[in-house]
Amino acid sequence: MSLIQQITEWHKEQVHRLSQLETLIDNICINNGSIYSYFTYAITISHTVEQDSYLLGSMHVQNISNHVITNPLICLKISATSPFDFSGKYIYPNTTQKMQVTGAWERINEATNKEEYWLRPTHKQVIEPGETITFSNFQLKWKVDQQYNYHLYGYVYSDEYKDGVPTKNQINVNGKVEGEDSDVD
Repeated sequence: MSLIQQITEWHKEQVHRLSQLETLIDNICINNGSIYSYFTYAITISHTVEQDSYLLGSMHVQNISNHVITNPLICLKISATSPFDFSGKYIYPNTTQKMQVTGAWERINEATNKEEYWLRPTHKQVIEPGETITFSNFQLKWKVDQQYNYHLYGYVYSDEYKDGVPTKNQINVNGKVEGEDSDVD
């Protein structure tokens, strides 16, 4: 084999290896960090037993990759012992509601489950690169009649992220009713 043939062969190998590296890098981007999700929220806490406390929040999901994200789902997970009443703009799959709620999501798990809320957007099956979707203005309401320490976690799932991607932040709410002597966990 002549020197030119060897150089040509070596060049083909390098082009092939470079292509393999680009594929690996694309796969790493898909599997690590191409979804950026987070909560924004505001809390109004009552310091009396007679009034409710509120948290108004939104969960944002941003596609920071160069690939589309298909069939996005979010899971909001609330502490098992939480006294929260959760509400938001969501509907159930077999609802007889004729009117569409603007910006509503569809709850796909059992209505009786008060610890997990699995939701998918009714208006979007694909998140384009650079695009953000939001489950906006959900509300948590609770009474301040005892010591509390509760958490809200968020996860994003899709065809590309079957194991889920946690939000960058979580919501922690804790407090102590005046006159209680025990510590908050």
